[in-house]
Amino acid sequence: MKRVLAVGLWAASLGLARPAIGQGVWTPARCDLKTGHFKVNSAQLYLKSAYEKNNRDKDLKDALKNLNEAITLNGQDKNGAAWYYLGRYYVAMADLAGVDSAFARADALAPQCQADTKFWRRFLWTAPYNTGVAALNAGHYDSAITYFNRANVVFRDPQSLNALGILYFNSAEQQQQDSSARRQQLDSAAKYFQATIGAATDTQAAIVAIKKSASFDLAAAYQSAGRGPEAAAAFRQYLITDPNDAQAIASLATLYAKMGQKDSAELYYKRLIQRADSVEPLALFQAGVDIYSGAPPYPDTAAIGTACRDRERAKKPSHPGMTAAQRQSEVAKTCNRETADTIKAHQEVASGSYLVAAQAFHAVLKRNGEFRDALYNLTEVYFALDYADSMLSISRRLVAVDPMNRTSTRLHAQAWQLKAEALRDSAAAQAAAKAYRDSAYKYVLIAAESLPVEVTLESFRAQEQGGSVKGHVTNFHEQGTSAPMSIVFEFLSATGAVIGSQKVAVPALAGQASHAFDVQVIGKNITAYRYRRE
Repeated sequence: MKRVLAVGLWAASLGLARPAIGQGVWTPARCDLKTGHFKVNSAQLYLKSAYEKNNRDKDLKDALKNLNEAITLNGQDKNGAAWYYLGRYYVAMADLAGVDSAFARADALAPQCQADTKFWRRFLWTAPYNTGVAALNAGHYDSAITYFNRANVVFRDPQSLNALGILYFNSAEQQQQDSSARRQQLDSAAKYFQATIGAATDTQAAIVAIKKSASFDLAAAYQSAGRGPEAAAAFRQYLITDPNDAQAIASLATLYAKMGQKDSAELYYKRLIQRADSVEPLALFQAGVDIYSGAPPYPDTAAIGTACRDRERAKKPSHPGMTAAQRQSEVAKTCNRETADTIKAHQEVASGSYLVAAQAFHAVLKRNGEFRDALYNLTEVYFALDYADSMLSISRRLVAVDPMNRTSTRLHAQAWQLKAEALRDSAAAQAAAKAYRDSAYKYVLIAAESLPVEVTLESFRAQEQGGSVKGHVTNFHEQGTSAPMSIVFEFLSATGAVIGSQKVAVPALAGQASHAFDVQVIGKNITAYRYRRE
């Protein structure tokens, strides 16, 4: 799912009227600053005159001439006042790059004036920043980027830096995956999020919130760019300030899983599940998938058995007088035991991951009880764990929402079979075991023969104002034509309430033929679906 960041900006104001050169009052330096040289002093007087009298162009020209001569010819390049007043000249000219360069030298040479230079920086920053906000609110994103970049030349304010990061991030998410344009925009987004974090030194609540948001978004930009180690480091740093942020925990766990760091992934997934009530169900679902997928693969028992038999047959019999049948039995016992030990060892290692995955899917179903994919995956997990009762309970719910899918039906048959196998060692329970096997056989037949067609879902989308399901109906039989039928799709809320429904008319289908469908309904709070043959 593409992540789109929100830009929340407001217009900035210094609370002061902008002084008009030639019509205003000169504002002297708000710091203890001696001119130190007659040409610097002359430049100051020319600047004052430019503001208060009507000789603007001449006064500004004379101020610049005196300052340049003082710095380049009269040894005043180490005089902070010379650079300060050069900066004030550039303020009068609205030359943002000049202001930035001159005030940078002034700040180093006259640190007592840094508050004053910051004021003038922010003074010049306000106009392009506000123009950028207006462009952003009007949806003119390219113009907004231009004005925010202009504002940042003179004053690196967290608001405009963060806005640039968000604009570049959202622009990248609209680009084709793995394109060079997308990578460049994500790199730009990361650069500006980093700059935001560095500039957000104020302790005001609004700036603290911007810094926190930029810290998360920096990690998200790295993640979208496929820069896994950097994204993981950024998420870890973010979690220092907000250790309970479920989205960050989920993202970090998924990153570790993708990088093959299974122990770290499982550690963060467990943290995520502990906070399940505050985690989006889809994030929990993905956590369950990643945990299950991260478990060691089930051993290849056929290959293990073959290798064992080849090895054992090459050995001498344990007793010289053994018959061929006895020797075959001995080899079989040895290899059956080895296979069973391998499976047991796998279960001991994998069961921890399976149990955590089951917790994740359970947490999803607690808040969205008819989410088909969570039901299916939890059934699979319980099968891997040999939890017969739990598997049967969940598989019943699965076939209730997905009754005409052969894979779901076969999984329900396996649940009945597992239930029967759990009773195989109990002589008193043989009648019950037979009933379970009969139920298993019943659903095997349904999947193989009784279903007239199979319903396969390809995608389910839940959006703010509606939901949709795409898929196809297939006559999977080799011969014979299925009868026309109607299938009703119901779209559900998290509590199982029906938000909307739509009927799909399926025509008669020849053997192996399919009929595609795309069902859409309008309604809020849709989280799941189910269907039934009418």
